[in-house]
Amino acid sequence: MRAFFSVVALQLKAAARSKAIALLFVASLAWMFAVPGLVSGDGTADGAHQVFVRYSLWGVFVLVLVSLAAAGAGSLSSDRDARRLQLTLVRPARRFAVALGRMVALVAVGASVLAVCALVALCRSDASRRCWHVLSPVMESPRSEAERAYRRYMESPETPDELKKTDKRVLVRILERKAFDRYETVRPGASASWRFDTARIGADDDIAARLRFSSEMGTREDFTGTFALGARTGSVSNITQTVVTVPLAAADAAVAYAEDGLVFTNSGRDSLMLRPRRDVQIVHSSSDCTFARNLAFALVVMVSMLSAVVAFSVFLGAGLGRSPAVFTVMVTLFLAAASPAVMEDYQDEVNSGKGDRVGLALAQFAGVMTRPLGSFSPIGSLADDECVELRDVARAVSVDFVLLPLFFAFLAAFIMPVKQESAIAG
Repeated sequence: MRAFFSVVALQLKAAARSKAIALLFVASLAWMFAVPGLVSGDGTADGAHQVFVRYSLWGVFVLVLVSLAAAGAGSLSSDRDARRLQLTLVRPARRFAVALGRMVALVAVGASVLAVCALVALCRSDASRRCWHVLSPVMESPRSEAERAYRRYMESPETPDELKKTDKRVLVRILERKAFDRYETVRPGASASWRFDTARIGADDDIAARLRFSSEMGTREDFTGTFALGARTGSVSNITQTVVTVPLAAADAAVAYAEDGLVFTNSGRDSLMLRPRRDVQIVHSSSDCTFARNLAFALVVMVSMLSAVVAFSVFLGAGLGRSPAVFTVMVTLFLAAASPAVMEDYQDEVNSGKGDRVGLALAQFAGVMTRPLGSFSPIGSLADDECVELRDVARAVSVDFVLLPLFFAFLAAFIMPVKQESAIAG
């Protein structure tokens, strides 16, 4: 353990001597204070808060992530090229401790910068600002729905032969994505209901229904209707917003609804369309759901994601030269950010050309491989006043903060002797 802490201390001292830490702090704080003057909201206090949180913390997180990823990629490779790594390894320090120590030191620098910027965000915002837990309807899994739709298509005589000859995996993947965009129509005078897991809603929680509506022609229209969840009801009329949040208050309902079923009755003149998996939600909040708590949870998730990226970059630096390692980690970060958008925007795999199919296959592979790095970003939830849930924090800590760094440190320790011998021979 003494050798491990010595490696951490040496890495921190090296960063301090290079003035990298001071520059990172200055650049991050400058961005935090510059955002309100550079980006404007919708003129409301809520809009200003959302813009500030989203762009200030997002900018700092990207800056810290890219800077420390580049530093991690060059950490071991630079020492190896300068023959300093050999001197470190002949001391009583295991290779695993050297790799993990470099990772921990860089993550400590990033965590310090993010913590200071989070404190600035907290001081510029209302710490007691309410945040909401978000519940989605309990429905059949998209995969199961896709499998069922695939069987129905294959059994139908109207399905073209060319489609029946298409690879099942491709069709199921397309149907699974389309399951998220399946629309449900609520006609005038009709009702629609969706079941929710309401076990986590406290008796004293504030509850609201949150929906996104469009007409059958794809335009937003005014609508009128009522919502009911058990003995809680709420009404809405003549709203043309994209997102509508309707508080549900306790009332003497004439009709008894199931406690876990949200019912919407359309009393307007137009049919309304919505996608249950994307557009229907119940939000609830208790006294402990505050911006300060949410910011603390988001900070833990961001530091965990930073740990995974730094660990990967240090591993690359153990096996590659500085320039190839930096290039590889930057490409990986780009793929982690871009792959989900590519798959979301380009869904027609059946009629695509060979070149497009190759590109889509690469995007799918990149999305799978980089999922631990980009599977969940807390900044959007933080800006939208949606709670960063404890289960997301636990997943980020266990996978990104613990398992991945240990795994990459082990791989780096395995590779270091081979590259060291190559460097000495060269």
